[in-house]
Amino acid sequence: MLIKNEELNKGRQLEFDVAKALAVFFMVIIHVSDIMGDHSVGSDSAYNLFLQFIGAPMAAPMFMFAMGVGMVYTRHDSSADFARRGLKLIIMGYALNFFRETLLIIISNMLSLETDYKKPLIDTIGTIDILQFAGMTFLIVSLMKKLRTNKWMLLGVAILLQAIGTVCIGLFDSAPKIVQYLFGLLFYTNQYISFPTALWLVYPVLGICFASILRRVADKQTFYKTLLMISVVCLVGISVGTITLGYDIKRFFVSVYYYQQNFFSTLWITCILGISISAYYFISKIVQGRTQNIVKYISSNLNTIYIIQWLLITYSVAIKEMVGLGGLPAGLTIPVGIVVVLCSIGITWLWNRLKARRISL
Repeated sequence: MLIKNEELNKGRQLEFDVAKALAVFFMVIIHVSDIMGDHSVGSDSAYNLFLQFIGAPMAAPMFMFAMGVGMVYTRHDSSADFARRGLKLIIMGYALNFFRETLLIIISNMLSLETDYKKPLIDTIGTIDILQFAGMTFLIVSLMKKLRTNKWMLLGVAILLQAIGTVCIGLFDSAPKIVQYLFGLLFYTNQYISFPTALWLVYPVLGICFASILRRVADKQTFYKTLLMISVVCLVGISVGTITLGYDIKRFFVSVYYYQQNFFSTLWITCILGISISAYYFISKIVQGRTQNIVKYISSNLNTIYIIQWLLITYSVAIKEMVGLGGLPAGLTIPVGIVVVLCSIGITWLWNRLKARRISL
């Protein structure tokens, strides 16, 4: 049997370290493209669509999926542990909002600097990004643990929440901004709500369900080969059906529609997750020695790297605005993204060394 009753795959699963390490690169590249602006290509060019693809389903949904897997594999899995972690992540999210945007705009206003970047302060501090989403997910799963809800019932709740969230899109358009950002933790209320929990919770919950199966897999290679074939067939079927019905498949990963997840976009992206994690498993088989240690380090320090890359990007943009530079030259998005990732990893390493030294003193 492929699936056994007893738990077989315990401890760290390297394919998810590979997934998170690669997702970091994809995430930073799309942030560089969107924020720094490589204006040399059109929005529908193959190059831009490639950037959007790796920066959408290959990045945030994979982080969320891997987060769900981590919830099953972590040793700190009590309801209280999850609640504490959730609150910490939400606070980190709003602190990042302040330092990456709010503070810069306050300084710009104080110095009366001329800039093309115009955004009300409430929109800078109220932005709902992946850290707030992660925090909300931990709080919801904490509550479900407290209520002793099983994982499949939790998946049903996540699907129901997505349906409710889809119906609620546009409901808050005329509400005051403070109300929009309060409810934005759950629902899509304006353009600065990237990951409302109701629409995106399904991905970490799928990760929870996936991990509960993975722990009992007797033959991981056969399991991932099977998953790969099923995911490819489903992706082709959903894509063909979508195109046949006249729906623009780019809406699944480009522009505002990507953040407004629905049942069909979730199915499409879930197929990509299945293909990706299967590929990452086979990649993990050849990741050895120092490379494996680097991959594990990136995976273990994901939050710090995420925060640092945002600060590097936004403060670089601030300097660019001050000296009057334009967007990135043609084709430099990926190389600049790689440099930002490497710098973020290096700064994270220095930060951890300083913390360790301070603790030892």
